[in-house]
Amino acid sequence: MAYAALLRAAGDTRAVLVASVTSDYLLLIPLGRLLGVHAGLGLPGLYLAWTAFGTLY
Repeated sequence: MAYAALLRAAGDTRAVLVASVTSDYLLLIPLGRLLGVHAGLGLPGLYLAWTAFGTLY
């Protein structure tokens, strides 16, 4: 997080954007589907996936 803030302050936002979008598609979406749909948790599973993603990110 601190590295991303430093890059934004320096004006290099492309790397932050690529890292954010890539991690969303590779981690958050599959994790949300796994917990929300396949584990049968529904909306609480999505919230759990979002919390786990925020912790790992």
